[in-house]
Amino acid sequence: MSKSKNITYTIIILVAGIIIGAFLFSGVKQRSFLSLNNCNANCLSTSEALGILASVIVQKTPSLLPNVVLETDKTIVMEHPFPDAPIHYVVVPKKDFSDAIDLATEKGKPYLIDAFTVMRKLAEIEDVSEYRIITNGSGLQDVNFVHFHFRAQKK
Repeated sequence: MSKSKNITYTIIILVAGIIIGAFLFSGVKQRSFLSLNNCNANCLSTSEALGILASVIVQKTPSLLPNVVLETDKTIVMEHPFPDAPIHYVVVPKKDFSDAIDLATEKGKPYLIDAFTVMRKLAEIEDVSEYRIITNGSGLQDVNFVHFHFRAQKK
């Protein structure tokens, strides 16, 4: 293959990568940058990296999520992969919020309302009136992406 063809293919692949990356990360909330030399406050923690991955999957390719039981235009619900209650769902807004407090903004309110509407539907489907809804602040999350745990005992 000639040198000019190699350069052309390299440029095409580079441009395609930039376009695909821009699409995948367009709705992702900005997080701290990676630092190669000093990793004190600038490197992504595991929970932040998982949050970015979760954001891309939930927003761009929700069909890749396993065990989805309910979905609206703003919320997706899946069975928890490692349940610690007989009824245990994860309720996830389809917008990147890294902290539950962010849901108390004008942009967050529709997602908060929809998440609780969906959890009401879960309570009706499961026929439970005693349930627990849990969320953690960003410093306590295993995945730095707002989500709620809906947990209950079976009747």
